[in-house]
Amino acid sequence: MLESEYTVVSNINRHGIAPVEAAAHIVDLIERILKTGKSGVEL
Repeated sequence: MLESEYTVVSNINRHGIAPVEAAAHIVDLIERILKTGKSGVEL
């Protein structure tokens, strides 16, 4: 895969995005990836 095809969630820590918030965001991303068949910049 090309780097532009990756979808990344970073900064998950006590000073950044809370794990629960990140998990909810990741679930949303997975649903969108599965629905559209796209990820990364195409998403």
